[in-house]
Amino acid sequence: MSYFPIQALSAYSLLKSPTTPKGLVTKAKALGYQNIALTDIDVMYGVVDFYNAAIEAEMKPILGLTLKINGLVNQSTIGAIVLIAKNSQGYQNLMKISSYKMTLTNPNEANFGAIKDFLADLIVISPVGGEVDQLIQQGQLALAQQATTELQHLFDANALYLGINLQQSTEQRTKLQNFSTQVDIPLVVDEPVHYLEPNDYFASKVLQAIDANVVLTNLGQARSEVGSAYLKPLAKIQTAYTEAGLATAFENNENLAATINVELKFKQPQLPTFPLPVGTDTQAYLAQISQAGLAERGLNMGEEKDLPKREALLNLMQRKMLRI
Repeated sequence: MSYFPIQALSAYSLLKSPTTPKGLVTKAKALGYQNIALTDIDVMYGVVDFYNAAIEAEMKPILGLTLKINGLVNQSTIGAIVLIAKNSQGYQNLMKISSYKMTLTNPNEANFGAIKDFLADLIVISPVGGEVDQLIQQGQLALAQQATTELQHLFDANALYLGINLQQSTEQRTKLQNFSTQVDIPLVVDEPVHYLEPNDYFASKVLQAIDANVVLTNLGQARSEVGSAYLKPLAKIQTAYTEAGLATAFENNENLAATINVELKFKQPQLPTFPLPVGTDTQAYLAQISQAGLAERGLNMGEEKDLPKREALLNLMQRKMLRI
């Protein structure tokens, strides 16, 4: 089964999640996932650890970004859009978009016009609670269609999807389904993953309280609360969405995974090599030039009493060199 959650955060989304990238992969593997995504908010700091952990676990790593950006209709209102790399070029574009966002003096000035040259080779999901969803729920269908049309012009053909989930009311889901049919834009399951277990909700809530600078009250009750934004078993998600009449949205998540193929190539460090005098090994040569350097500075560590300290320093330098 190729389904994957399209919004999964790690602790690199500052004060939003207690999850490590490797922990996300480990839990997903234990639950039988073949693919897993990381879509932190505005940053790509966790991607390398996540990618390596997924490859080691023999899973497909799906690299993405949850971008906070001003809307296309409500251009002074920050909302979220989920971007996923289709390939290595898409990954490079995500890095450029993230760099743009993180170097803004005022993050609230982020806009699509500034990143329009970096939107190729990306899948774009307008998530639950995003601009399109909000316009649909407000009954502003013409403006919602305007927003989706502009997204389609900005991104590759057939790259746009609308998120839907079971936390929405039946009425909200019906509105989304009708709009999806009207504009011929497919739906995908948008089950956010902010933590790994239901009882991790408290840790997530503490982080969000710190972020909002508010004091949590009634901690005893808060510790016993469980949340819904955890990584759920595959069969549970498939059953729930099939019973809700959203089997196609679930299948669309599976189909998306087949279109994604990102391979990161890590260059080996290129260090200079230095020839050694004939008949000398590196340790002996290091001791020789170190002693000569000390002598040039008027320091003498050649006496018997200095031998342990000299050997300790040489051993330390040798270990440092081996690490490099």
